[in-house]
Amino acid sequence: MLKIEEIKNEEFEMLFFKRKGRKSIIFKTLVSMKVGECIRFDHSVLRSQYQLKRVLYHLRKNYHYDFSGGRLADGSGWAYKRET
Repeated sequence: MLKIEEIKNEEFEMLFFKRKGRKSIIFKTLVSMKVGECIRFDHSVLRSQYQLKRVLYHLRKNYHYDFSGGRLADGSGWAYKRET
């Protein structure tokens, strides 16, 4: 049975919706990182590795963010550090 409930605007703003590109969880997380912060994530966050390449390219081109890191050697996911 579907339960419908009313939520406040603040709660709605904190929700993450499953979308691609600039609306994705990974994009929102990477764009909100400060210089020197690090992030690690697994396959469940991404639809494909190609999506990650597009997000990183967009951040470099339009936001002038640089990241170091990449795919983890054990294949469990990716890790990145914001450089600039």
